[in-house]
Amino acid sequence: MSLDEHLIIYFMETQPKHARNQVERSILDFLASLKYYSDNWKRARTFALMYGFLQADDSFLAARRSGTSDTRHPHRLNDGKVGELDIPYSDIHLQEFFLQCYCITSKERHNFLESPEGYTYMPLRFQEGLAKKILAPFVENQQMFKWAQKIKSAVKRTKLSELDDNDSEYLDIDNLLSLFLEEFKTVKKAFSKILNKQFGRVI
Repeated sequence: MSLDEHLIIYFMETQPKHARNQVERSILDFLASLKYYSDNWKRARTFALMYGFLQADDSFLAARRSGTSDTRHPHRLNDGKVGELDIPYSDIHLQEFFLQCYCITSKERHNFLESPEGYTYMPLRFQEGLAKKILAPFVENQQMFKWAQKIKSAVKRTKLSELDDNDSEYLDIDNLLSLFLEEFKTVKKAFSKILNKQFGRVI
């Protein structure tokens, strides 16, 4: 079941039975809020992309080549068809993986730090345990080393209090979730290439 179908079922279950108008209004209110916050909040933008409310996949943004020129493009985008190795936000496995990441990460909410600007941070020391739970089933040890390098570039150093002598290391939760998604897409694309190659030989 795709994420947009989950959304409809959720509002149908939380509203009184047979209240179609109320369900439709709730969905519209949610989408309007999602559109508003997706401009400035990374997590809201990710949800909007997965719901199909926004389009950012290459298949939608890459203009089609003109039939008479290699350099001239038509005034419209392509038909949205996805290539064999593309992993769009509508991919159901990507959506399920994102929800899993979000659920596992949310269990550490007692360690979260909310900033006045609206960002959510988590102490760096907790990410290793999360990565083992989320990535270990399909990421090899060598790739986990590369993951640690990616995490280092995303670390934010800040003082919890003016009385602190040293900065503490934190990760933006939204950036962490995005890194998990990118890692999943990288691994899935690599597997797809292998399968494509193997089955291509058979055919």
